[in-house]
Amino acid sequence: MIDDDTIFHDSIQLSSIMLLSGCSQPHVNNEVLGLINDCYLDLDFYIDIFKEAFKLSLEKFKKHIENHPAVPLFKAIRCFDPCYIQSNSNYQTFSTYFIIKEFNDYGDDLMNEWGIYCNLYENFDKNFNLNNYWNEKINIFPTLSPIALKYIWLPVSGVDVEISFSNYKSILTDKYTALKDSIKKLNFYVF
Repeated sequence: MIDDDTIFHDSIQLSSIMLLSGCSQPHVNNEVLGLINDCYLDLDFYIDIFKEAFKLSLEKFKKHIENHPAVPLFKAIRCFDPCYIQSNSNYQTFSTYFIIKEFNDYGDDLMNEWGIYCNLYENFDKNFNLNNYWNEKINIFPTLSPIALKYIWLPVSGVDVEISFSNYKSILTDKYTALKDSIKKLNFYVF
């Protein structure tokens, strides 16, 4: 059975891929189509709303994310995802990740662990948990695991989200109850 977490993460992943590829039209999943049909709503009307919301998301993404100074670090910490490392041997070049502070002052232990890590070929299921992975590998990688566990938990700024919630709070008053369902559905899709 597919749970809400899986649907949410799949939606986020699909939206991220679409935003990164510069797609200008959103994909409307079956769950959203079902909601629209169940409520006997005009699909074309909502598709236009979704397109507009998607364009705004893409513009915000390009404006704030692509040029953010933390992007190189966030791209570098993908090296702590074994699925990423195993997907292409070019991703295994240690010097690619020198933006990670601990990789600048590396010793033999870290280099040896990096070599072993890059040569592991493991199968992962859809419930793969990065935190569990590195906690389980702490005995095998006593130098690399603490670094990975530190970086996979880097906080991501939520300023835009906080501003959005603040704005929604003023919109979603009793005066605007007709907007509530539309905004909830739009937020469900966009985020």
